[in-house]
Amino acid sequence: MSKKVLIICTGNSCRSIIAEALINSHLDNIKAYSCGMKPSGRVNPNAKKVLQNHNIWNNRYYSKHLDDVIDIDFDLVVTVCDSAKESCPIFPKSTSTVHIGFVDPDGKEYEAFEQTYREIKETLLPQIDKILKKGKIMSFSTADFCDKYKDELQVLELPLNSYGGVDSFNGEIITIKLNNNNHDLVKMLRDEKGNGKVVVVDVAKAFYAVVGDNLMKFAYQNGWSGIVINGYVRDIKITKTIPVGLMAIGTCPRKSFENNNAKRDIELNFGGVSFRNGEYIYADKDGIIVSDKILQ
Repeated sequence: MSKKVLIICTGNSCRSIIAEALINSHLDNIKAYSCGMKPSGRVNPNAKKVLQNHNIWNNRYYSKHLDDVIDIDFDLVVTVCDSAKESCPIFPKSTSTVHIGFVDPDGKEYEAFEQTYREIKETLLPQIDKILKKGKIMSFSTADFCDKYKDELQVLELPLNSYGGVDSFNGEIITIKLNNNNHDLVKMLRDEKGNGKVVVVDVAKAFYAVVGDNLMKFAYQNGWSGIVINGYVRDIKITKTIPVGLMAIGTCPRKSFENNNAKRDIELNFGGVSFRNGEYIYADKDGIIVSDKILQ
């Protein structure tokens, strides 16, 4: 049975239409649909032209509202513009959502549409294929888990913000404590397979960026589910397009140039929670919880 993916943008005239056509023509056993939060009512002529030039245009592609597809049971919902991400409605808990943003070519010359086509083909399609075929995202609610398991869980008392391409992620914990340098974290994310695990990083709230776009790309390439940081990040315009979880206190444009050793696989304590290797972390828009067992 084919998986169903919904691509959402604001006007449903350029990016989402191009993505819908590319997915349907290039990914096996995945059926794509598109819609807009405020649909323009037309397909941009240059978007249609680029699809025609690549021989994947179909007359069934048209600009439509979310209401036209809301009754379809989607396996994955992807927002491709920041506005759509912010106004994206609540889907059933069984539906995973991810944000992978692209610059809007609307109002630009034809070459901008070719560039958008290439970026969607090279960036979005492999990520959707990986998510849907490997079941990378597990749908859950930290609030529901807290209601079900009550005092069995630890709840992080430190408010963190989401800067990754997914707002909900989970996995087995791997810990690392940094000392004003992220060199050992770079090596971990770049050189080791994550296998769906989550790195918990303690840098004692030091005001420098621990993770940026390069580390997030390493994390995605090696299969890490997410990164939780008692500290700061940067390059968030890019990190928010990469389908890996990233939670941190805030942003800082500078990084540290010190060369100090980190401590790995030790117990970390911050925000009223003890993080230990081999336990499990769950993060979503409501917060972060930790369990000594897999939650269902």
